[in-house]
Amino acid sequence: MNNIVLENEVMKPCLKTLKGFLGKDVIVNFQPREERGRPDFRLRLPTQPQVEIVGECKANVLTRAATLHLLFQARRYAAKNEKVILFAKWIPEAVAEELRQAGAYFVDTAGNAYLWNPPHMLIDIRGKRLTAYIGPEPGRLMEVGGLKILHFLLTQPQLIDQPLRVIAEQANVALGTAHKVMHELMLARMLLPGPHGTRRFGDVKNMIDTFVRGYALKLRPHCIIGRYRHRQNHPDAVQAAIQERLRNTQALWALTGGMAAKQLTRHLEPDTVALFVDEIAEQELKKEPMLPDNNGNVILLRLFGPNALGRPEVAGLPPLVRPLLIYAELLNDGGAREAETANLIYERIEQEAPLGQRT
Repeated sequence: MNNIVLENEVMKPCLKTLKGFLGKDVIVNFQPREERGRPDFRLRLPTQPQVEIVGECKANVLTRAATLHLLFQARRYAAKNEKVILFAKWIPEAVAEELRQAGAYFVDTAGNAYLWNPPHMLIDIRGKRLTAYIGPEPGRLMEVGGLKILHFLLTQPQLIDQPLRVIAEQANVALGTAHKVMHELMLARMLLPGPHGTRRFGDVKNMIDTFVRGYALKLRPHCIIGRYRHRQNHPDAVQAAIQERLRNTQALWALTGGMAAKQLTRHLEPDTVALFVDEIAEQELKKEPMLPDNNGNVILLRLFGPNALGRPEVAGLPPLVRPLLIYAELLNDGGAREAETANLIYERIEQEAPLGQRT
């Protein structure tokens, strides 16, 4: 969704609702994403003292993973004395509670709102629903093929000008899918035309947002093989057993989620081992002493392409998927410690993000 549509369909109705609560003296500076390091908008509320707020405006915020991601972004723009607020078409109650617990403000177009700055401002409106159904997001970007291409471009930005045939091959999608997805990226201004028929990055922030949202909704469910209970209980022992099983094979595999984040940050002691595997690795791991268990300590995800692989196995350390996938999996895990660690991983993603109108 581009900035003009986003402003008309989400920003303006939410702002109207907010002004209805607080009065017409609310000062708003809406900032389309034309520069790096800028939020969608800023608010100044007419309290004494005034409240400065950094805001993000989104069409759909339907999952906890997307909510945490938006909070991380907003707080990067906010000074210590500034609040953060989210405008959205509709915020489900589970997401709303997540925002309240995090001390973040929100307003949606249905009329739900939360602003808590006692004694000057106490607003908590909940239970309102949209009259129109929010369907799935249109287009190919939020489908599995589109998400694969988003991941490829965000993690291999130097290959942006490769022919579509190469991009399709590297992202492991059909050529027709690559053509349609790249066209949609241009229409959404996530990619922009460069000189002499080249491409350049546009709204990288929206690219990352779309991938994180789509990972939880579409890509991860597509990749999930199953969850298992390994005979070993401690995650380090499970990881060691898996690594030993796959050593000296032709299998492609890599850790993701908590165990991968532990390798990168030393900030987390997870209780589950999650990994992406190819067919060879999957068959090998079926020989391990583990049984299907919805609450098990091993999660197997199907490797959606070689581009998902990041750090290789070196000096006895396990292979890892790319930081963007580790980040998305941590947000999907949903624990407080995982969210805290995801924030650290996001700093790395931000540093490695391709040049453009990035976060």
